[in-house]
Amino acid sequence: MVTPEVRDWLNDILPKVPAGSAKELTPMEKLIDFLNRYGAGHRLLYPVAFRPIQHFKHGVWELKTPELRLFGWFPKNDVFICASIATLDDIKINGKPNKEAVNNQRKKVSFVRSKLPLDEPKYIPGREPEDVLSACDYRS
Repeated sequence: MVTPEVRDWLNDILPKVPAGSAKELTPMEKLIDFLNRYGAGHRLLYPVAFRPIQHFKHGVWELKTPELRLFGWFPKNDVFICASIATLDDIKINGKPNKEAVNNQRKKVSFVRSKLPLDEPKYIPGREPEDVLSACDYRS
């Protein structure tokens, strides 16, 4: 699930984000592949080198593709609501995470969630991927 703002970003901005090379899938194709696998119940691989999911405070999560970062929360197991999205370039400076940019994304998620008339608790209080996903696997 996505907010209207994220839907607009996906329609207007994402098609313009270039692939790393001509042989690679585009960022849109990678996102579609990721979401299709996740939505079909395939195990979300959680390798050491690239973690496709990360928990922040207060139930805010980040789902990752190589070029994109989706910020949102899980109101129930396996249901992710994306309230903000950014390219990797948008949240990094000189290849390193820009803490201010990431904090702004997290704050946006908390603000959007606080304004929605959801039943309490509004998110699953967990810190590990298996707390919010039924199909998650660690690989080294």
